[in-house]
Amino acid sequence: MTNTPRGTGSSNGSQPSASPKQTPPISYTAVAAFGLAGLAVASAFWLGDVPVLAIVLSLAAVILGFISRKALQRDESLRGATISVSAVIIGGIILLAQVTPWIMLGISQTLYPLTH
Repeated sequence: MTNTPRGTGSSNGSQPSASPKQTPPISYTAVAAFGLAGLAVASAFWLGDVPVLAIVLSLAAVILGFISRKALQRDESLRGATISVSAVIIGGIILLAQVTPWIMLGISQTLYPLTH
């Protein structure tokens, strides 16, 4: 048996009593933006015939993602930069996927009378 000081954890398997390292808090706006992006994806796939909800949710996710990104740049003690960037990217993709057909329809209806 070795002579180890009491409380070092090597003889009885317990850890020394040190204060646990605190992880910085996560930004709630980044989490909310990512949640909105997830809801936008779900509404785009399940309610494909009604794109208004997906457009509103994805637009809100993009806006909230940018807001949380700015807040994270100001306060470096918060975590969530990856989540906010992901929310902006996912929300932007869903927004483009939902808005592009309507833009193309408007363009084609505008140009069709000019050609015939």
